[in-house]
Amino acid sequence: MSSATEPQNLHCSTLEGLIARAESAGSQLCVATLATDGPLKLRLRVPDCLAGEHSKYVTIYDVRSPYGDEHMVPSLQSNQDYKAYRRLHREESARESGLGRAISYRFKRDGRGRWVFVTTKVEKAPVATDRKLGAIGVDLNADHLAITETDCSGNYVNTFSVPLVTYG
Repeated sequence: MSSATEPQNLHCSTLEGLIARAESAGSQLCVATLATDGPLKLRLRVPDCLAGEHSKYVTIYDVRSPYGDEHMVPSLQSNQDYKAYRRLHREESARESGLGRAISYRFKRDGRGRWVFVTTKVEKAPVATDRKLGAIGVDLNADHLAITETDCSGNYVNTFSVPLVTYG
């Protein structure tokens, strides 16, 4: 099959961490560990049919992310904490602890290179509001975005509009 007629998803696979809380860093198919200098190391389990000609695992070193590491590291740490807690207490108690986060890995190859997309739970950002500062209202319209600002007493301060294409 020529590359022009290959389906787009031929070079894409997803390894879900469905039972990731029981694993330290993902699922049994893909495990991430954090190197001391920052980048991730991924260990992929090779299918049994290929394990004879290859080793049982393939390791990908120096996996770096331009953003999102601040969410990945706490997820890996939470899963390690879950495993340690589960060793000391029973499984039911560990589940109720709130520790452990699911992690899934999606591998994609395209014309620009090979990519790993990591999905995990993100902690909620703290709400940073102060009623003394007033408020803004945002209205999404067919052709523009309307924004109005009020002061802390609800009095009008400013209004402006941003042109917006919401179709196509």
